[in-house]
Amino acid sequence: MKSLSQQDIDRRENAGLIYAAFRAPSQAEIAETTARYLHQAAGRDVSTRTVINWLQCKHDMPAWAYKSIAKAIHRVETLARKIEG
Repeated sequence: MKSLSQQDIDRRENAGLIYAAFRAPSQAEIAETTARYLHQAAGRDVSTRTVINWLQCKHDMPAWAYKSIAKAIHRVETLARKIEG
C-alpha cells in the first residue's frame, strides 16, 4: 500500500476545506462559487479550472486562498453559534 506524501495530505485537506465551505451539486459549481468568493474576498482572480485542480488534488492551493476560505468557514460557524444561542 502506497503511503501518502505530505504534499498529498495537504492537497486532500485543502480540497476538503473547499468542499466544506462551498457546497453545490457539482464540482463545476463548487469551482465557480469558490473562484467568485476568492475574487470578492481577496481581490484575486482565480479560474474555475484552477479551483478544479485544487479539488482534484493536482495542484497546491496558495496560502492566501486557504486563509480566505478558512475565514469564510469561521464566519459561518460564528454566526451559527450566535443563532443557536
